[in-house]
Amino acid sequence: ASVAISPGSPTAVDTLTCEATGASDPDGDLVTLSYAWGVGGSPAGTGTTLSGAFAKADEVICTATATDETGASGTSSATVTIGNTAPEVLTVTLGPSEAYTNDTLTAVTTTTDLDGDSVTVSYAWYVDGSLVGATGSTLSGATYFDKDEAVTVVVTPSDGTDSGDSVASDSITILNTAPSAPGVSIDPAEPSAGVDDIICSMDSGSSDADGDTVTYTITWDVDGSPYSGATTTSETGDTIPASATSADEEWTCTVTPNDGESDGASVDASVVIEAALGSEYVGAHGGTMILIDAQTFEMGCTAGMTSCQSNESPAHLVTLTNDFYMGETEVTQGEYYAMMGTNPSHFSSCGSDCPVEMVTWHMSAAFANAVSDSEGLEQCYTCTGSGTSTSCSIAVEPYSCGGYRLPTEAEWEAAARCGEDTLYAGSTVIGDVAWYDSNSGLTPHTVATKASNACGLYDMSGNVWEWTQDWYSSSYYSSSPGTDPGGATSSLYRVLRGGTWRNNHTSARVAYRNRNDPPYRYDYDFGLRLLRTSPGFDGVSLDMMPDFALEDHNETSPMYGAGPVSPRDLLGQISGWYFTHAT
Repeated sequence: ASVAISPGSPTAVDTLTCEATGASDPDGDLVTLSYAWGVGGSPAGTGTTLSGAFAKADEVICTATATDETGASGTSSATVTIGNTAPEVLTVTLGPSEAYTNDTLTAVTTTTDLDGDSVTVSYAWYVDGSLVGATGSTLSGATYFDKDEAVTVVVTPSDGTDSGDSVASDSITILNTAPSAPGVSIDPAEPSAGVDDIICSMDSGSSDADGDTVTYTITWDVDGSPYSGATTTSETGDTIPASATSADEEWTCTVTPNDGESDGASVDASVVIEAALGSEYVGAHGGTMILIDAQTFEMGCTAGMTSCQSNESPAHLVTLTNDFYMGETEVTQGEYYAMMGTNPSHFSSCGSDCPVEMVTWHMSAAFANAVSDSEGLEQCYTCTGSGTSTSCSIAVEPYSCGGYRLPTEAEWEAAARCGEDTLYAGSTVIGDVAWYDSNSGLTPHTVATKASNACGLYDMSGNVWEWTQDWYSSSYYSSSPGTDPGGATSSLYRVLRGGTWRNNHTSARVAYRNRNDPPYRYDYDFGLRLLRTSPGFDGVSLDMMPDFALEDHNETSPMYGAGPVSPRDLLGQISGWYFTHAT
């Protein structure tokens, strides 16, 4: 007999069939056939078929025995070797199931290999039916697909010997990505009722991952109720006219971006409308603040000046772009005590309505911060310590700070001149407007007992020196900006203005520039006057240069005349107008 096993190249998953053909008996006896299987030399079963008893690389033998009626028999056999079974992909899925342009799709597969071999998978990615270059299990949307495109992956398993059948995933269609949220604010941040239009401003526009054009819907609420009367500045409906606002109302603008298919996240911004301050108002410290208009004026040694110092030249035009409120008087001892709980003045017996003196630049800045804090306004300075140990630096650029501060030198002179070119603040006759060495009795006096200037400001000439915001430079006027000048970028000194009860008429001139160490306070005549930029503008924070750690400095003084002056050790002994220097 001839024996054959089928299939001829079997794998572990096949069922083997053994068939003997051509068996005969010379005597003509009836012949019967029987089959025996062996796997790897061991019996494995009988019958014409065998399955599940073998693995890859096993040698399987089938032996057929032909037996006649007398019991005589003969055998024949056939042998096959079990080959490799290719691996199989059971499942392939793509995730996330809702995918957007910048997402990364991940193919998750499950495989099996009946031979127990390790299976690797190769990936072929298709976008709208076209093969792309990615070959890993992930596909980046930032590189390979956009919205509305269909993505499919085809995976092929391999056990190192054979590759299994390739299987394609279900297709995922990329969804539209909604635009990102814009950056939104309301301008101005501190609007005045009936004065300022309020504008819903997009500080940064929305981005759209799909490259779609983004439009915006702006809605307004006032005190929680919808408002429908907005007008347009840049975006439709972004502006509320000043005439629609009243004090203490809270206005909220809501901006919703849309890319033509989907809305992005809505963003809100809110402001509370402040009462308009008018031409004057009383601050939290108890002092009256007078409105000074934005203006262009000539600063320095102008035609109306005499006895000019070199640091007052050249005369130059200055434009101040913001209205501001200036203290009607120098800060009084009573006002200082009310805010700070102490009175540092040497002449405390002068009374609560006399100007506070013996204050450093730092103490003056801290007082301004205290008034700002009392009114819930932005603090213009960063201060540490307390009392005479206070140390302050500028936190917000002066023309942009919303709180109280010291005036810049340009603001001080504009307010002192008040549109005039008189030698002193409000007069050409010093005794009309100023307490100085010849009429003061060598002591400060109650504020506002001399005539005011045209703006209604008192003691801008005489009584006590007034600290300003600016660093001092004797040559600053040669390079000063024409618009909103802010003083030298650095120096050993801050500028003082206005003259004093113990100096002569020269220092009371509106153009006169003095300076001293910011921590200095021992001349009994260093005071301050507050300023606040008129509300209705954006505050912009800047990093400013910190105060210097000061040592004593010998320097020629434009106030005291030629000769070395050590500001910390300068003595206050006065007779007429002379100083004793301890250096």
